[in-house]
Amino acid sequence: MEQVLAVRGVGGYRRYRAPALAVAPSGSVIAAYAGLDGQGGPPRSGDLLLRRSFDGGSSWEPQQVLWAGHAGQTPGRPGLLSDAVTGRILMAFVARDKAGSAETVAADAARRFELMSSDDDGATWQHRTVTPRLASDTITGLDSAGSGTGVHTGPFAGRLLVQFAVTAEGGRPGAASGYSDDHGDSWTVGEPLKAPNPGPAVSEVLGASEALEAPGAFPAVKMTEPDPDPGAAACLADGRVLLHLSAAPNRWAAFSDDGGHSYGPLHPVEELADSGSPGSLIRFDGLPALGGLAAQVSRHWLLAANCQDPVLNRNVVLSLSRDDGESWPHKLTIWRSGASAPAVVRLADGRIGVLYERQGSRELVYATADPGMLRMAWPRGAVTRKASAGSGGTAHETGPLPVVGDYPLRFDMVLQAILSTDKGLPEPGYRAGDMLLFAGRAQVMGSQFMSVQLSGTFDNAEDFPPRELGPGAVERYLHPVHTVTAADVAAGSFTLAFTCSAAPVNGASGSAPEVARRREFRLDVVSGEISEG
Repeated sequence: MEQVLAVRGVGGYRRYRAPALAVAPSGSVIAAYAGLDGQGGPPRSGDLLLRRSFDGGSSWEPQQVLWAGHAGQTPGRPGLLSDAVTGRILMAFVARDKAGSAETVAADAARRFELMSSDDDGATWQHRTVTPRLASDTITGLDSAGSGTGVHTGPFAGRLLVQFAVTAEGGRPGAASGYSDDHGDSWTVGEPLKAPNPGPAVSEVLGASEALEAPGAFPAVKMTEPDPDPGAAACLADGRVLLHLSAAPNRWAAFSDDGGHSYGPLHPVEELADSGSPGSLIRFDGLPALGGLAAQVSRHWLLAANCQDPVLNRNVVLSLSRDDGESWPHKLTIWRSGASAPAVVRLADGRIGVLYERQGSRELVYATADPGMLRMAWPRGAVTRKASAGSGGTAHETGPLPVVGDYPLRFDMVLQAILSTDKGLPEPGYRAGDMLLFAGRAQVMGSQFMSVQLSGTFDNAEDFPPRELGPGAVERYLHPVHTVTAADVAAGSFTLAFTCSAAPVNGASGSAPEVARRREFRLDVVSGEISEG
């Protein structure tokens, strides 16, 4: 099952970002996300929005404003969690001021820990600004919030956790857990953990789903401020807390023995390739919120959702671990093309719910999956199963593509962002002047040196000259740009095509012939819908 919960330009906002999910003890599903650049608001302002479902996501209440930003305020990524003891639903986020200012935002611009709470399954909400106790004097600011969870066992049972991206001493980015032992009345932010070095692979931007840098040769565009990844945490069967941080080319993990107050050293999770876009980590049994799914056989099971690609924001994949996160052999692909920031929950009926951004954040999509599809272990690098026949095409892969016949070349291209001209009222389609930013990757899969060239319907071809690549080498294309023209608009729809061709560096007998792979995006001007091929 798949439901589109928010579409760019529909419902009064130009963009929707930063999805979060939670399931109340009653079983109702809460979806929260940011609506940016709303009708009548100042540029770069935003509101925090909410939708509820009482049937596992088959139907949803209309979108409602939970928190309204004023005078250029924007909400950061929300962190949702449910208190199993009180039944209260909590939503934490970091609010930013001065987001609409034309001037550079000062380093000390106000960033506040805001907390929303509901005691009636999200029907009504109370709001307060929290001043947390900082357990470490090295933390100089809170940058963004992330997913929330609870500790269900061990000496810290009953503790509530919310993840934060923080600025540490010297401006160093990091992550820390905020925790409450009194059901959300007071909060402490624990010791910061240094953010992992993303390495040579590319996460398109810092906080990949939140911001992009437009190429310098193009007009300035209004962008949201980047959100560093606060990470995602889950309580293990022995009461320890496992933290995951996103960073290309793979996720990183650390363990806490003191309920999230501090964490041990980070280590890479090689089975979870990652693009750097925020992801999710939960207990498979839904504890502590959903006690009805708990079973002895699954007490060590965890569920992760992320964009499982080491370079591009694509491939929303669910991964199952049956050994407290030591290995992740079970895979299920939800969507294979451009996407980011998947949030995951276990539903009261046992299914899995996922909410994610896709196609350059053109829409927020909610999908459900049968956990039984995760039970069969797939070999590392193998083609994964897909959640439904309509999920993003036919070739769903998380590992390397096989070299087939005369195609020793891998080529992927995704729509990374839609940058609006912000003229007039929000609309779902495209106007002349809108910019479409793409991101791509070419990789030589054969045994020869190849000269690789990108061509297609984009404005900045001079930024992508031919490259000589050796076996296994990767070329990253950041960012081919197409500016929507008056002719595109008049035609009612237009197609953008990208071709990657590769020819052997020497034409010796027996060498591979010249090959080419092509990706197309067909865009409807009025509806904004995008079909890929």
